[in-house]
Amino acid sequence: MYLPTYMYRVPSLCEVFLILSCFRIFHLAETTGRAVVGGAALFGVGALCYYGLGLSNEVGAIDRAMVWPQVVRDRVRSTYSYFAGSLALTAGTAYAISQSRAVYTLMRASPWLVSTIIFINEIELFMFGIAIHITTNVF
Repeated sequence: MYLPTYMYRVPSLCEVFLILSCFRIFHLAETTGRAVVGGAALFGVGALCYYGLGLSNEVGAIDRAMVWPQVVRDRVRSTYSYFAGSLALTAGTAYAISQSRAVYTLMRASPWLVSTIIFINEIELFMFGIAIHITTNVF
C-alpha cells in the first residue's frame, strides 16, 4: 500500500544539511583514524629499519649479526620467515573475507553469532598452540 505524496513529510533544508554533515563527520573520522593507524605503523617500521640497519649512531643489528654464530642467524632467519609468512597469510585472509559476499550476508544477519564463533575459534587456536610440543635442538 502506497501513501499519497501529500502524506509524506518533506524534511526541511536544515535537516537535510544536518544529515549530510553527520555523514561527512563520520567519513572524516573514519579516514582520519585510518591515516593515524597507517602513520603509526609506518613510523614503527621506519624506526625498526633505522636502528636495525645501523643508520643511527649505535651499532646496528646487521653489524652485530656478523659475529653471531650460525645457529643464532638461522633461528633469527626462521623467526622472521614465520613472522612474514603469518603477516602474508593474515593479509590474504582479511582480503578474502572482505571480498566475500557470504561473510557479509552472515554478518548482516547475526553479527553476535559470527563474533562469538570467531572468538571461540581464537580460543581453540590458542589451546592448539599451547598443546604443540616444542623439541629442543631443532637446528
